[in-house]
Amino acid sequence: VQHGMDREALEIMTKRTPYLGSTNRNHETPLHSMNPDVLGAFLDSRVSATAEELQLNLNGLLPSKHKTNCSASETDLVWYLSESENLRPLLRHPVISTLIRIKWLFMRWLIYVMIVTSIAFATCFTIYSVQNSLIAEIFCWLLLSYYLIVVITTSIAGVYDILYQQPQHQTILRRSRFQFPKGFDFFHLLNKFREMSIVILAVWSLCSPNRTTSALLILLTGIDVIVHLGLFPSTALSTSIVMLETVSRGFLKILLVYAILIVSFGFSFYVMFTKSSGAENDADQPSTGEDFNNFSSIRGSLVKSLVMMIGEFDASEIPFDSHALSYFTFVTFVVLVTLVVANLINGVAVSDISEIRQEAEVAALAKWLENLRRFEKIFAHFEWIRRRTSFFYRYAPSVSVRLQEGNIIVLARIAAAGKSAKDSEEILNIFPGWGFFCHCIDPDTCSAAKDIVRRQNAVGIGAVPQEEYGERLLRLEQKVMKLNGAEAGEGKNFRESVRNGRV
Repeated sequence: VQHGMDREALEIMTKRTPYLGSTNRNHETPLHSMNPDVLGAFLDSRVSATAEELQLNLNGLLPSKHKTNCSASETDLVWYLSESENLRPLLRHPVISTLIRIKWLFMRWLIYVMIVTSIAFATCFTIYSVQNSLIAEIFCWLLLSYYLIVVITTSIAGVYDILYQQPQHQTILRRSRFQFPKGFDFFHLLNKFREMSIVILAVWSLCSPNRTTSALLILLTGIDVIVHLGLFPSTALSTSIVMLETVSRGFLKILLVYAILIVSFGFSFYVMFTKSSGAENDADQPSTGEDFNNFSSIRGSLVKSLVMMIGEFDASEIPFDSHALSYFTFVTFVVLVTLVVANLINGVAVSDISEIRQEAEVAALAKWLENLRRFEKIFAHFEWIRRRTSFFYRYAPSVSVRLQEGNIIVLARIAAAGKSAKDSEEILNIFPGWGFFCHCIDPDTCSAAKDIVRRQNAVGIGAVPQEEYGERLLRLEQKVMKLNGAEAGEGKNFRESVRNGRV
């Protein structure tokens, strides 16, 4: 792969199926130098289908069974894909997305507990803030203790991964053609800040109740519920939540650029529409509704300018009689900010919804993978839990999807000696037909797998590469020439036999 021998590498991967997560002495895997087309062709070769079911071969994507140490991770290989800008789109491949979904199913109960706890946490604190109930306060303390344990555990695992695992991975990525899909993840830092803020505000609210603190806590717990709902394996739900994050990120990036213009207009309106006498004293006074419309305070002017950007002017309350230039300033704001900047921000943030949806699907899979990898690192030191959440300990590296039974997942157990055929397989038919709780393969993934099989059947699995056509045509011409020569020789012998009277 490192020498650009893509055809030979694909042939080796297809026939021998080596583990692609194996590292050399430089701690580099084959993926770090692999062309996305080669890996895509290899993944396509892992898909086969009949009229009744799909077969997904996971050989080469899972570590061997004999690797029972803590370093044998089943998500590291796919994590390398999510960290590569070139290979990241392959997360949507049916083989990779199915592997991520199966790993999610192995850890589903922990994720269910996290989601239920988040909803109960938000509900109890809302009831406590509204009614100040003693029972709600007791439940709030219990849920806060659990929430604090989860935050501390995940934070310790994250710090351990940064100190002991990330330096090695970053060294690998720098030596290879891998590139991080994004640099400083502001939203990831914002999520960590949200978790710590919830803990601090919850303790503060329980120890010394305050309506402002409780209101902010209710808002943060509601956001926390939405974030945890994104852990569901429902493509529609998780993609919608990731699209919300993607559009918000794009909107804030553009808004920060034009914030200087909005702030400038805010101060301009404050200076223009505020009376010079006592203006400094008015700036420190709490603003009323009339002061807000008249730009009588700096804080109110800035907020009023931001509100006016979306078209909420209330122009009848603005004192235009202070100066004739105030009309020109207001009209300039309407044209430049309300009409141009606001529409520009909306247009750029939601430029191509189909492209945003595709990126959101990949980002949702990457987010699932990030959480699964975090849990796997935590469970790596607990043997019983690690075996329960592992794939290669219990199952053969093959997945069947029964198309006629609602796209349910069927896994083949490894230790099936002495057991019946029924016990040799496990059907992951969890909550069938329950909408967001249905854990079967989604129809889009099945359609993509069927398209791969159709392309294979159209081209032919053993199709001759273009480079070999010339050699085969040359050999065919030589055979034709030999046959023509043999026929000419036989015709000459026949004519001689006629002359001699033998025929």
